[in-house]
Amino acid sequence: MRFIVYIVFLGLITSGCNDNKNDSSNLNKGINTKYEYFHTFKDQQTNVLGKLYVHYLNAHLNIIDSLLIVNDENGTTDTLYHITGTDLCNKKGVELEVSKEKFNGYKIVLTKDDYMVLVLSDSIGNGRSDNLTIHWDYADKLFEWLKTP
Repeated sequence: MRFIVYIVFLGLITSGCNDNKNDSSNLNKGINTKYEYFHTFKDQQTNVLGKLYVHYLNAHLNIIDSLLIVNDENGTTDTLYHITGTDLCNKKGVELEVSKEKFNGYKIVLTKDDYMVLVLSDSIGNGRSDNLTIHWDYADKLFEWLKTP
């Protein structure tokens, strides 16, 4: 039964790059069984932008392999951003795909009100990449990867 729930949840997440609105009862079941609450993002007026949930690949080393930023409103759960393995997706679709070679997950370095910073992790939990910043774009009203020059 857990296998079936996991497959259904994976279907919801992978389709999230194109259709981000899901029935909150089904998605919340998947979030509650696979993901752990981590942080709440807020705008400058302290309104909730979304809640961050993570899936630990290695909880002892704080290494995650996937995450969700969701917002619950009016009985629906809106997937604002998600990382599944090497794909980083916002509401517009896949915006970054990191190398699958020697992929060991991510570490969350910092969370603030309207952004977070991740790094790729090595197998023992050390950062092995430049920072990946996911931030709230106030003009476009979505979370996105902050591209640095």
